[in-house]
Amino acid sequence: MIRVPGKLSLSVTVGVLSQSSLNSHFHTKHCPSRRVAVIKQGPLTSFWRPISMASPIKGLLNTSDPSARGAYDGTAAEVDRDAYHSRWESMWAPGLVAGQAFDAGASSGALLHALETGLVDVRDKTCFVPGCGRGYDVASMAKKGASAAIGLEISTTAARDANTYLAGCDGVDSDKAKVVEGDFFKFADTFDVGYDYTFFCALHPTMRADWAVTWGRLIKPGGMLVTLIFPVDPPRDDGPPFCVHPDNYTAVLPPNGFENIYLEKVPEDISHPKRAGREFLGIWRRKLDPAAAL
Repeated sequence: MIRVPGKLSLSVTVGVLSQSSLNSHFHTKHCPSRRVAVIKQGPLTSFWRPISMASPIKGLLNTSDPSARGAYDGTAAEVDRDAYHSRWESMWAPGLVAGQAFDAGASSGALLHALETGLVDVRDKTCFVPGCGRGYDVASMAKKGASAAIGLEISTTAARDANTYLAGCDGVDSDKAKVVEGDFFKFADTFDVGYDYTFFCALHPTMRADWAVTWGRLIKPGGMLVTLIFPVDPPRDDGPPFCVHPDNYTAVLPPNGFENIYLEKVPEDISHPKRAGREFLGIWRRKLDPAAAL
């Protein structure tokens, strides 16, 4: 059972969320209205090498409405997806090393904390991590007992480097943890648990609706999608990474069969240092009845 303060208990086939883990571990209070606290906005800290866009993103931000921060309003031109995706190989191919650019060198403390406390339970479950990079999160889920932990990379070099990393990880069964090369939007399989971190923000905003549709197809009914929402930054019109806001997720996931069961700001002491204060953790349950999304 999953219990959320102020809400009824929910029967969920994956994950464990207890009152004690919410209060004693995260020291926060769930917002039943799903409105999130205002974040103190400091200087923008970029952690990815800039990738120039072929055309400017017009109308990307609507700063007059706080709920629309970082939201794409439909006026930007579609991008060439194949060309956009190919940019990632151009970053990996020269030899991206651990800790360089967007590679943080380890799983986020927020994910490790959620796995350790039982907020996210992957034991004996199939897990999927698109845009997994070197595979740190794939390894973390495998070590916590996932029956299968599959990462996905659009870059040939990234997939190769990730599998090399996983092969050298103590406590990781190579038969249960691997990274494959492919396109998230075309991937064909289903999983109990999905994890999305620095993936949503890496996609051009015109891809966000399809992102939610794809997750709705990949996560089994009753399954869980864990979103580590980053970077929640002051509005800007460049990327990737594109600035995001929790409301960007609540706008596209519920119409595709997901209900939010947890949404909180990540305590600064468990984020990567340069990402502290800029992250929210959201957990979404895939409804058992797909028609309930309508």
